[in-house]
Amino acid sequence: MITALGFVLSSFAQDSTNTFDYKKGMEYFTKAMQNEIMIYELLNASNDPGYDPVLPDSLIQNTSSMFQNAMPYFLKAYAIKPKDKKILTALKSTYSHLYRFDEADNYNKKLEALNKK
Repeated sequence: MITALGFVLSSFAQDSTNTFDYKKGMEYFTKAMQNEIMIYELLNASNDPGYDPVLPDSLIQNTSSMFQNAMPYFLKAYAIKPKDKKILTALKSTYSHLYRFDEADNYNKKLEALNKK
């Protein structure tokens, strides 16, 4: 999972043009993903079948908030470059992490259509 996360983050971070800048969105997205790693590690801290981790509500709320904060930046970038695969991937991933699967699927379909060309 962490290797895949590194790939996703590095592929997003490499995109930089003079037309738009969604670097701020990536800052929020990266912070949210770092929180996701902490949550994952807390959930998997023990092999004991009786292990029942308590996740701090603040960590969960902060993670959701960071994903929400990224959205306006990604949407602005999308409005400028609607066929940019990295922006579509950012939107798909962010909506997915927010459990907004219909919107995530919408951007996934747009990605698939671009990949067919």
